[in-house]
Amino acid sequence: MIFKIRVVLDAQEDVFRDIAIHSRQTLYDLHTEIKDSFGLQGEELSAFHLLTPEGEISRSVSLEDLSDHGGGETFEKVYIEEFFNLEGDKAQFQYGFIELWEFFCEYISAKEEHEDVLLPTTVFRFGELPSDPPTKNPGFFGEQGPLLYEGDLGIDQGFDEFSSYGEEDCEEDF
Repeated sequence: MIFKIRVVLDAQEDVFRDIAIHSRQTLYDLHTEIKDSFGLQGEELSAFHLLTPEGEISRSVSLEDLSDHGGGETFEKVYIEEFFNLEGDKAQFQYGFIELWEFFCEYISAKEEHEDVLLPTTVFRFGELPSDPPTKNPGFFGEQGPLLYEGDLGIDQGFDEFSSYGEEDCEEDF
C-alpha cells in the first residue's frame, strides 16, 4: 500500500507537504523526505510522537537510540504501517534541538501501489518554509527576557563587596 501523509509546519502561515510513502518503508524514509521537501539542512536530532485523539503522546520514536539500556526504538526499525495504523492517525515530528522545527503529520489516505513510482516522494507542496523556526510562545522568560537582570541582585557591583566581611564576622566551625 501507498500511504499519503500530510506534513504541516506548526506555524501561523499555512505551510504543508503531502508525501506518498510505501507502507513497508520506515520512519527514517519519511524523516528524510520531510527534510528534503521542506529544505531542512543537516542531521539534527529528531523524533516522531504518535498522538492520541486527545493530542497526548502515546508513542515516541527517535532518530538515534537515546535510551539508557540501548533498546529504544529508532526510525530505521519502525515501518510506516506499524506507526500509522488507521487513516486519521496523527503524529508530531520534531526536528532540531537549538532551533526546533515542529510539524504535525496525518495519515490521510492509502491506495494500491504502482510499480513505476519511486517512493517516498512529495506529491503536493503548499507554502514556503520561513528562514527561522516559528515560535509558538515567548518562552519561559517571556518576550522581554528574564525577570531578573544583573543590577537586580547587585551583581553589577562586583564581588569586591564581599571582602568587607572580615574573619571576625564569620564563625568557624572546623
